Amino acid sequence: MQNIDYSFFFEPVQNQYNKVRFRDHSDGSLLDFEVCLDDSQLRIDGLDTVPSISADLLDLAMAIHAVDRLVKRQKNLPYSFQIELPVRNLDVFLRNAITEKISMLLE
Repeated sequence: MQNIDYSFFFEPVQNQYNKVRFRDHSDGSLLDFEVCLDDSQLRIDGLDTVPSISADLLDLAMAIHAVDRLVKRQKNLPYSFQIELPVRNLDVFLRNAITEKISMLLE
């Protein structure tokens, strides 16, 4: 396993502020912060709630945005990160095809 530069541990994302723990492995520092993703305004096809798979993808996008904003960049050097993010549809995200596509997009 490669060395991880940063780790992010998200609580389940709700329509309220939720805790995230950020670890910088270069110096061992920890930072706790909060995120909120209010999807109540995202009505799709007249549904009152966002479908759970869409909510998972929104949560993942928000998590990646947080990573992108918080990591320290050194010129154009690559960095690695780990995100622990509870999802509603774990079976979908455990599929090799899905995992490979997400990895490919992030690389």
